Amino acid sequence: MKLKGQTAIRGVVSVGATNLAVRLIGYAKHVIIAAYIGLSAHLDAFYMAFAVMSLVVFSFGDVFDSLGDPRLVDSLRREGEDSFKKAAGGFLAFSFLLSIALGAILLLVAPWASAIAPGFTVEKREFIYRSLLFLSPVVLFYLPHHAIGSFLRVKRRFLSFYLGELVFAVVSLVVVYLWRDYPYVVPLSVTLATFSAFLYVSFVGKGCFRMDDIRYGKELRAITMQFFRILPLYLISYLYVLVDRTFASFLPTGGVSALSYGMLIVMIPPSILMIENIFITPLAESSEREELMNRIINGAIITSVPLAVFTIMNAEIIVKAGLERGVFTSASTEMTADALAFLGLALPAFFILPISFRLFQILGKLVSISVVGLLCVISNAVLNYFFLNMGMGIKGLALATSLSNYLSVAGAAVLLARLGIRAFTKSTLWVFLASLAAGVSALGIAGLVPGPSGSLGGLILRGSVFLIAAAGIYCVMPNRDVREWRNTVIREILPSRMGTPC
Repeated sequence: MKLKGQTAIRGVVSVGATNLAVRLIGYAKHVIIAAYIGLSAHLDAFYMAFAVMSLVVFSFGDVFDSLGDPRLVDSLRREGEDSFKKAAGGFLAFSFLLSIALGAILLLVAPWASAIAPGFTVEKREFIYRSLLFLSPVVLFYLPHHAIGSFLRVKRRFLSFYLGELVFAVVSLVVVYLWRDYPYVVPLSVTLATFSAFLYVSFVGKGCFRMDDIRYGKELRAITMQFFRILPLYLISYLYVLVDRTFASFLPTGGVSALSYGMLIVMIPPSILMIENIFITPLAESSEREELMNRIINGAIITSVPLAVFTIMNAEIIVKAGLERGVFTSASTEMTADALAFLGLALPAFFILPISFRLFQILGKLVSISVVGLLCVISNAVLNYFFLNMGMGIKGLALATSLSNYLSVAGAAVLLARLGIRAFTKSTLWVFLASLAAGVSALGIAGLVPGPSGSLGGLILRGSVFLIAAAGIYCVMPNRDVREWRNTVIREILPSRMGTPC
């Protein structure tokens, strides 16, 4: 059966536009949080509680995002619509059962959750427990929400699913604004927004599954086994977060929040484009995965390297213009900017790693990449300890995260090469150098823009000039891989009557 719907590139564009709106609304929410709560003990406690939820709940949601797509694509192509709906119904039932089990686990670990913050005072540890209580209802809706999302993506209804993210962002913003003086408003907003997003995807995706004839047959057994094979890989990314925040608990009050804000800002571009969710279906369907993966990585580098250059060089301006108001002081800006600048180094890795992990999942080669990931988490902990003892503070924690993520990229490249997929080639290096040149040149052009750089308007103006300049440089760049990438993107976005791409 031939799948219809958006192409991958058009999926990236439409999802990117929706996610841009989501991120803008999310930004507005964090402006309110920064202005009224600031880098406080309560916000530190929320991010520590969120790290616990990530391990117990959110990592499972990532598995649902990746597990359902390839198996359901195969079911839809081989056996047709009815078989797909039955398989989807079983997958959804599995998500509900697992949610109940995870809820029980969360109740058991909650009283000891504060142990992950050894640097906190007794009072701040109590804040972690209370924040976790407000977050705990999320476990009931999070996995079913992601299960239904996988059905929508298999049907190439990318926009339908990501509109759920828009629902989440709007509800979260409204709750934070209305109850901004309540100390636990941030975890409360996450819970209410998750429930609202679940209701939305349940409505738009109700025609994608059937639950009238669910049996624990061969398909569900295979999904269950594959689920627990994949899980360690996705736990690793959250172990990174847990390790960083555990060490950040030894920083002054606000250190955990500043590190979290730095990561939040640096992850805006990859979270807008969501290339790992968009390209998993083409990778699952393709018989020429080496060539496709190489093109995806080149595109990720072309996109991320200039953004990394801009972020690193403008970290303080970005934080000052975006967040410095109310109780978010200049000292808060300095701490957050230090984290952002050193995390910005890892932007290309943040683009490449998720799609690499999805390819290993498609290939069924999970044990090796999980071992590599675990070794990199250990290296992150060692580097955190080393840099913290050197007195580097939050800069050291951010640098350790960046270095360990590049170790993960190197490990993934080696493992893929051993599997006969040379996704990283000499051309990848030339694309990186070309992208670095484009980023540095665009930064110089953007620096010529007059006006106050510390204002939000000035940042938006210079950022826009930077993006336009980088796009223009790519348009005239003679590199073959850059030319192929830009022509592919323009051909997908512009109608054929517009003529030949530059």
